[in-house]
Amino acid sequence: MFTSLFSWCVQGLLWLRYRVEVRGLERIPRRRGTLIMPNHPAEIDPVIVTALFWRRFTPRPVMLEDFYTIPGLNALFKVLRAIAVPNMEYGQSSFKLRRLEHSLESVITALEHGDNVLMYPAGRLWRQDHEVIGGASAMHMILQRIPDLPMVLVRTRGLWGSSFSWAFNNGRPSLAQAFGNGAKALLKNLIFFTPRRRVTITCEPAPPGFPRTGDKAAINAWLDAWYNAEGPDALTLVPYSLWSRTPPKIAQKGQAEEADLSRVPDAVKNAVSADIAKMLKCDPAAVSAGKSLRADLGMDSLQLAEVVWWLDEKFGVTEIDLNELTTVGAVMAIAAGGTAGGEAHIEPAPKAWRIGAHRPLPAVAPGETIQEAFLRTCDRMGSCPACADDLSGVTTFRKLKTGALALADVVRELPGERVGVMLPASVAADVVILGVLLAGKVPVMINWTLGERNLQHVVDASGVTTVLSSYRFIERLDNVELAPVEPMLVFLEEVRRDRITLGAKLKAAWHARASAGRLLARYPCSSCSGDDPAVILFTSGSENRPKGVPLTHHNILSNIRGALKAFPFSHRDVLYGFLPPFHSFGFTVSSIAPAVTGLLACHHPNPTEGRRLARGIAKWKPTLLCGTPTFIKGILRVASPKQLASMRYFVAGAEKAPDDLFDAVDRLGTGACVLEGYGITECSPVLTLNRPGDPRDGVGLPLDGVELRIVNIDSREPLPPGQQGLVLARGPNVFNGYLEADVAS
Repeated sequence: MFTSLFSWCVQGLLWLRYRVEVRGLERIPRRRGTLIMPNHPAEIDPVIVTALFWRRFTPRPVMLEDFYTIPGLNALFKVLRAIAVPNMEYGQSSFKLRRLEHSLESVITALEHGDNVLMYPAGRLWRQDHEVIGGASAMHMILQRIPDLPMVLVRTRGLWGSSFSWAFNNGRPSLAQAFGNGAKALLKNLIFFTPRRRVTITCEPAPPGFPRTGDKAAINAWLDAWYNAEGPDALTLVPYSLWSRTPPKIAQKGQAEEADLSRVPDAVKNAVSADIAKMLKCDPAAVSAGKSLRADLGMDSLQLAEVVWWLDEKFGVTEIDLNELTTVGAVMAIAAGGTAGGEAHIEPAPKAWRIGAHRPLPAVAPGETIQEAFLRTCDRMGSCPACADDLSGVTTFRKLKTGALALADVVRELPGERVGVMLPASVAADVVILGVLLAGKVPVMINWTLGERNLQHVVDASGVTTVLSSYRFIERLDNVELAPVEPMLVFLEEVRRDRITLGAKLKAAWHARASAGRLLARYPCSSCSGDDPAVILFTSGSENRPKGVPLTHHNILSNIRGALKAFPFSHRDVLYGFLPPFHSFGFTVSSIAPAVTGLLACHHPNPTEGRRLARGIAKWKPTLLCGTPTFIKGILRVASPKQLASMRYFVAGAEKAPDDLFDAVDRLGTGACVLEGYGITECSPVLTLNRPGDPRDGVGLPLDGVELRIVNIDSREPLPPGQQGLVLARGPNVFNGYLEADVAS
C-alpha cells in the first residue's frame, strides 16, 4: 500500500516537470521474473521508469552502491528492495570482483524466484547522445543462466540536455544540485506552471530475433542497435521559467584535445596496438589510434582496468583514471609518458583553509594519554582548522572532536578490546583512530599489502574480530588479497548511515562543547594510563612473519615531544601526510602528532601517486613533508618548482636518503632542504634527526631523551666513533616488547 501510494506521489511530482509519452506498455504481458532493460540518458530516468512500471511489475531496481548508500535515501532503497552493485569504473580488486559476482548472483536469484528486476545493460550513464553498451557483460552472464528469461526493452528519449544528464553538466551531474534547481523552478513558476520537458518512453518485449544464445559481443551489438534505432537523441534545453523562454546555459566543454602522437615512438604505438589486440583477441590492424576503447572496441570497465595494470607493469605509468582511457591514441600517449589531454586543473583550497596569525604555536598538550592530550588540544585550538583532504575538505578541531566522540559511542559496542583499522592517510583515519581510543580500546593498524598469509598472522596474533574500513577505499585497492579480514570488515559508510543517527550526532555535538576534564570522566578512556597500549603496529614481515609492536601512550607522546624540541615550528607550518597509518611514521607523525599538538595537517591517501601528491602540495601549500626517500623522489620527478614553492622541509626516513635526493631539492631553488632521520617501529619510531640549519651529518642527532650506543655485534662491547656496529637504543619512546604470540614464536 505504501509503495503504491509513493509511486502515485512520484508520478505526480514528475508530471510537474515532464510530459511523458509512453508507447507500447499495454502490450507488455505481466509475467513474474521479468527483466526490464532501459537505456540510461540521465540520472532522472531511473525514477521515471521505476514509477512507470511500479504498479504493474513492482520491479527491484539494480543501482550502483554510490547511490544505494546515500544517507536518507538508503531507507527508501531498502523498501524498494534495490540490489546494489559496486562501481567498476574506478578500478578493481579481488574483494570488489567478488562483490560484483555476489550482486549479479542476487539478480539471477531474484529473477529465478519470480521477482521482476529493473537493470541497465550498459551499467553506466550516457557520455554522448546515444547508448553505448560497449563491453558490458552482465546481460550475457544472466542469459547463460536463464536462457528463456522474459525481457522488456525500454527506450527513453528527450532527456539529453536535462540537468540530470552528462551533456548539461559536462560531467556526472550532482543529484543534490539538480533536484535543488528543480525545486526552485517549481516554486518560481507557482508549481503548476513550470515549463515541461517532453519525454518519450518506448516499451517492447524482447522479440524472437534477440540473440539469447549469442556471445557477449552479439548481445551488446543487438542492444546498441535497438536503443539507437531512432538515431542520436537531440540536445534539448527546456527553460526553467514560464516568464522567460531563455533556455538554461549548459556547462561549457573545452575543445577536445586529440592525443598528441607526434612524439610517441613507433615501438610504443605498435606495442599498445598489439597488446590491446591480444586482450580482445582481434587483429592488431583493427586497433588504430582513433578507435574508441568502449564504442569501437567494446571494452568494459574490467578490461580498461586491465589496461591500467598493463600500463603500470610495462611502462611504469601510474595514477591513471579510467576516464582518461578514451581511445587507443590516448593509451599510446599515456604509455609514452605523455597525457591523454591537457594538464590537470588544480582546484584551490577551500576558504576555510586559512592560517591566521592568531593560530597558537604547535605544542604537545599536557596529559598521560593520547586521548587526554587530544581533548586538551581541542580546548586550546577551538574552531581552528585541524586537518584536511580532498574527500572530507577542511575539518576543524571542534568538528574532529565531535566526529571522534560520535564514533566512540559506536566503537564502544564492538566486541573485544582491540579494533582493527584499515584506512589510508586521511581525515577519516584520524577520526577513527581517535574514536577507538576515546572508546577505551586499542587500534590495531592493518597493513593491507602484507599478503594473505601474513594478514592471517596479524589477525591471529592481535585477536581482532572487527576491522573498521571504507567501501570507497577498498574499491580502489588493486591486486591485494583481503580474505583473512573480509568477514570482519565494518564499513564507515554503513556506520555513518545506520549507527550514527541524527540523535547520536546531536549528542556528540553537545558533548563536544564540554571541556577535556569533563569528557575524560564520562568516557571509558578515563581508566587508561600512559603505560597502557595506545596502538598495535606490525613490522613489514620482509624477513619473517610480521611482529606485533604494542606502543604505549607514553612511548608515542614522548617521541612527539622530542621531535617538537628538535624542530622550530611556526604557526604557519602545515604538515603533508601521505604515509599510511599502519606505517609507524604515518601513525605517529601524520595522524597523532597534529591531533595532540595543534599542527595543521593535510593528507593524501596514496604515497605512490607522485603527480597527485604534487598537485596536492600546490593546493594545500604545506611547508613540511614526511616520507621515504623513494616517495619523495617520486614527487620531485614530476613536480614543477612552482608546485613545491610552499615547501620548507622534506623529512626523509625509513631508508637511506641518496645524494641525488638532496641535489634534486637544491635544484628547486626555493630554499627548501632535506632533513634525514632514522627510526624503527619499535621506537615509536623516531630516534635521530638532522636539525634545521645545521650541516648535514648522517642521520642526525638523537631526539631529546634518547640514548644511543654502537656496540660490537657479537661481544656487545662499545665501539669508538666512526666504526660500524649494532645500534642500541634506550629512551621513553622504546617499546616494552612484542605481542605474546610473536614472543612465543
